[in-house]
Amino acid sequence: MTTEAEIPALGGLRQVLEAVGRREGQERAGWFVRLVQAYLHYRKRRPAVADARPETERAKACVRAACVKSAVGGAASGAVITGATVLTAEIPSGYLFAVPLAAAGVGIEMLARAIIHLDMVCDLAAIFGQRFDPDEATDLWHLYALVFKTHKFESDDDPGSDLIQRIGETEASEIGESLGARILGESVIKNIVPVVGIAASSVTNYRRTRDLGDTARRFFRYRRAICDALERARALCEEQLDLLIEGLWFLFIADGRLVPEETTILLGLLGKLDAERRAAVKERFVVDENGWLERLGAVPPDVRDPFMNALEVAAAVDKAVSLPEQKILSQAARRLGRTLDMARVERMIKEFEDVGVLRGGRDGRAAR
Repeated sequence: MTTEAEIPALGGLRQVLEAVGRREGQERAGWFVRLVQAYLHYRKRRPAVADARPETERAKACVRAACVKSAVGGAASGAVITGATVLTAEIPSGYLFAVPLAAAGVGIEMLARAIIHLDMVCDLAAIFGQRFDPDEATDLWHLYALVFKTHKFESDDDPGSDLIQRIGETEASEIGESLGARILGESVIKNIVPVVGIAASSVTNYRRTRDLGDTARRFFRYRRAICDALERARALCEEQLDLLIEGLWFLFIADGRLVPEETTILLGLLGKLDAERRAAVKERFVVDENGWLERLGAVPPDVRDPFMNALEVAAAVDKAVSLPEQKILSQAARRLGRTLDMARVERMIKEFEDVGVLRGGRDGRAAR
């Protein structure tokens, strides 16, 4: 976790910015796409930092630190814009200096905030024992698209299937282009009013960083937990992954629409399927789980325990199991010839709350 002021410190910032224009094959990519890829390559060379604190504590501290850095950068940017405005008003021909100064202030703040965000997200990934592939960071693009709302629900009746379809069909480079335009627009708008822009920019930066950080923190908790559950059942990954993805869908929408971390998890799992199976699963993203429950009879007896455990983990990972979720779990357990043990699920919830990951064995505690 990064708690010291190293990003955007001159060393790390300089290395990233120097690399932005050097990635082969990226001549036509937008500024944000190049920045993300350059930063992820830079992160590969960063040594891991040992920290004995629980993942939950470390992750929350990481988000808080990034929020403060981002807020300070926003206030500084607003001050530069205000100073440029005063210079223009007080000095004849001051605009000759003020306009470039204001543009530089917006540009530097935009780049610094983008790097603070990337640093925070990569730190959160590391806290939960994960990292992004610099050349295939699909989950990162999907997470950003949902937080920055370049992709959002278009219908009040859609629990998330249409959203998943649209994001899944969008190239990462296209998402990156949209994100770059959105981030640039935000940086200009929040600084447009002198004086007021100092507070507005600081508050906006703090809130946006907090939203991204909290969503990323939950996403990595979800991904770590579900990947651990699948790791204990490799046969499940090969033969029954489509049924498991359907089950996660029904658990995730039991309380309403998908949230960004759930959407990103489903997109990542769908990406593990071939095109034909992926299309078939998306067609079965409906609101009635009865068809899925009937198909659970096809799950082989030797993987029914890990299959049920994966469903329990998916229900517990948001640290609350609602009555609709409990109903789905109970019905799935009966179809699989198992009994739902809510005491075990409650132990999972407590460990997610206290630690952030499941550390133990099969009895409600996922092994790493």
